[in-house]
Amino acid sequence: MFLPGFFTIFGLLPYWKQYKDIKMIKAALNGIAAVTTGFIASTIATMLREQTNERFLIPLFISALSCVALYFKLPVPAVVIGGGILNILSTLL
Repeated sequence: MFLPGFFTIFGLLPYWKQYKDIKMIKAALNGIAAVTTGFIASTIATMLREQTNERFLIPLFISALSCVALYFKLPVPAVVIGGGILNILSTLL
């Protein structure tokens, strides 16, 4: 299962210094990293949805969304008010 990745890594490693500064390679690696992060987040969300109840997922979602909002430097009061609004909306559903 891990053998193709092993061969890819060690097959490309000798050439990495030569190609690591090319813009297209950097852009491709950034895209691959984003896709991988999305796949992992999707898998975690699916596993949590199957293993837990809704009352646990809503605060977890609000916390994760708040972390993302703070990472992008949104004002703290806006994040707190937005989290409160999401919590109120989740109780109405």
